Amino acid sequence: MPTVAFLTAAVALSGAWLLLAAGIGHLRNRVWLRAVLSAQGTLPIRLRPLVVAALGPVEILLGLACLGLTILQQPGHKALLLVLAATYVAFAVATAVVVRRSPGAPCGCFSDQTPASWATVTRSAVLAVAAAVTAMTTTPAPGLCLAAGAVVAVVLWVLPQVSAATTRR
Repeated sequence: MPTVAFLTAAVALSGAWLLLAAGIGHLRNRVWLRAVLSAQGTLPIRLRPLVVAALGPVEILLGLACLGLTILQQPGHKALLLVLAATYVAFAVATAVVVRRSPGAPCGCFSDQTPASWATVTRSAVLAVAAAVTAMTTTPAPGLCLAAGAVVAVVLWVLPQVSAATTRR
């Protein structure tokens, strides 16, 4: 099994897992998401209700579709990985804007108060690159990549929180 392809695919699929987790959180806690968007102040007020309504379901659908089609190696899984990459590019850019314009504002990635940070921007950028590279290569051992991706997702979820906690000290 080519090690680099395996690791890249695991990181890419961790992005799908994270998207699924974030989508569930956004769907369950729309009041919180609305407050986060207000605190960030980067989205026009008239677009916020649309984003609050659509973000969670879209994240869940994209995350599930990427995970399901990749493990089954179904046609379209590479195109979905490119959509996943584009999604994380958008998240990286949006988070960078929040870090610059509204320092200390919550990230909004998950249902917590972790502030947007350069660690969060970096995480999104790494996930975007991994998804794009995986879309252009063959995914070795998709089931094992899916499982490894779940472990990587937990690590990537926790890192910005640890970074934020150590920065506050």
